[in-house]
Amino acid sequence: MSIDTDPTTKPPPGQVVRILADLHGHARRVIASFIGAGAVAGSFEALALVLFTAGALRATGNDAATDLGPLDLEISTSATLLAAAVAILCAGGLHAVQARMAADASLRVLEQARRRVSRAFLRADWSTQAEQRDGALYDSMFHLSQHASMAASFGSSVFNGLVIMLALLVAAIVISPVFTGVLIVSVIPIVVLLRPISGQARRRASENIAQTGHLSEDVASTDALAFELRAFGVTDRQLEQLDDVNHSTVHSMRRARFASRLAAYWFKDLALLMFIVVVGVINLIWDLSQPSAAAAILLVIRMLGYAQQGYNAYQNVVEAGPAVVELDRRLDELESAVDEHGGDPVSTIGSIEFDHVSYRYPNGRLALDDISFRIEPDRVLGVVGRSGAGKSTVAELLLRMRQPSAGRLLVDGVDANVLSIDDWHRLVTIVPQDPRIRRASIADNIVFLRDGFSRDDVERASRASHLHADIAQFEHGYDTELGSRNRGLSGGQRQRLAIARALISEPSLLVLDEPTSALDRHSERGLQQTLGELRGRVTMVVIAHRLSTLDLCDDLLVLDEGRVVAFGPRSEIVDTVDFFASLPANELDDR
Repeated sequence: MSIDTDPTTKPPPGQVVRILADLHGHARRVIASFIGAGAVAGSFEALALVLFTAGALRATGNDAATDLGPLDLEISTSATLLAAAVAILCAGGLHAVQARMAADASLRVLEQARRRVSRAFLRADWSTQAEQRDGALYDSMFHLSQHASMAASFGSSVFNGLVIMLALLVAAIVISPVFTGVLIVSVIPIVVLLRPISGQARRRASENIAQTGHLSEDVASTDALAFELRAFGVTDRQLEQLDDVNHSTVHSMRRARFASRLAAYWFKDLALLMFIVVVGVINLIWDLSQPSAAAAILLVIRMLGYAQQGYNAYQNVVEAGPAVVELDRRLDELESAVDEHGGDPVSTIGSIEFDHVSYRYPNGRLALDDISFRIEPDRVLGVVGRSGAGKSTVAELLLRMRQPSAGRLLVDGVDANVLSIDDWHRLVTIVPQDPRIRRASIADNIVFLRDGFSRDDVERASRASHLHADIAQFEHGYDTELGSRNRGLSGGQRQRLAIARALISEPSLLVLDEPTSALDRHSERGLQQTLGELRGRVTMVVIAHRLSTLDLCDDLLVLDEGRVVAFGPRSEIVDTVDFFASLPANELDDR
């Protein structure tokens, strides 16, 4: 999946706010709290500034210091300054409350974003999951979710600043309405002049989201290819490519942040310049020595401070906006493809039939073309074919990770789609070609996050896969911790652990994706012994890449370009189908 962020698009602030509110879940309650705390804090701050102005003017001997518009203060200078100090302390306490609420809001957005991303990804159908690019989950969980949290934090700062500014504005208008109005109107042209720079910041931020997505993909690829990069001696070449992508990402980020910071600084500087000019002009026609004018100037200057902070925070929201929109797009894509659970309960699976099944991938490639065959209970079916023949697709359809584009998958004559998917996961299990190990104990790796299995069940499955004797040699036995990069077990042990993981639920159907391809001959013989013992006890479908694996099979299905070339007993197929005659001894093509 590619990143669809268009550098020419500029997500409107309203869209970003709606997305953040949706991620938070309780935005209205938080906004009401912000309004209440901000209004009271702004009122205390305005009161402190007015009282300070009156006290300062009175201390200089200005007899009119108590004349502050509708306010008439008849208290001493000391009392006035003390009251101002108390008011500013109250404002400071409320600012602390606002800071805590802003932190809580941003962290809730982060938590909820990561929660939704993980659920949306893991609950999406396999077709959608498989189309996600490398590193997309990590990118969404960390990079994009972090940007959403930052946008919520800076958005809270903008909102809090606006509420306080409004309280200061009301106080200034009460003190001197005409003078305050002239000062405020003088700032409006500044906002209009800086709109092009703000627009450029949004475009640069969109470019940066795309570049960061490419970097995440390359980092994920590097992590997956670490062994091959080292083995082929090309780590320096990979480092060069990572450096190039990293440089491009930093370059786009530099341009975005330069435009964002420039707009914030110029807003403050130009607003102050305009303010000085306007006050100078007004001074020619107005007596600015009046206490009301002095108080209004002080209140408006304080408002400009909040305006500069708010504009700076707004530019940060603008910078994070494309990431928030991209996160929302990915969530919509994944959440619209959630696998549906439910269906009729099923306790066992007998015969399985592909009835004129076709499958076409989302990119349009036809993987299977009208194939039909039947798997009888407790038999072993080998699926063979050259690369791209459709073997993997057959396995994924059996696991119900994909749904046929046409035709039906029948179980004992019943369409599999009407059967409980939860029961299906218990009754149909897989041993992948390259089994992965969780960062957990051996027992937990066998149970693999499923409920209802005891330690006796774990030991039973381990004995069936011939892993128990190996585990007994470990100091901590089944409690031995394993690493997520398959550390702690050999290739053969990992494969037998994967079989134990598949067998613990006592499945009716076991799908094996060439279980011997990565093993040496000794480990292969041991694994074939394990599978031979399972023969006749469980239905098995083996994706075969080695001819030696076919010795286990009762029947063979030969695929070529998504079509059935042959299907029937192994002895008949091997002796009569030209496909086998063209193969090197003991080998089949990889997928």
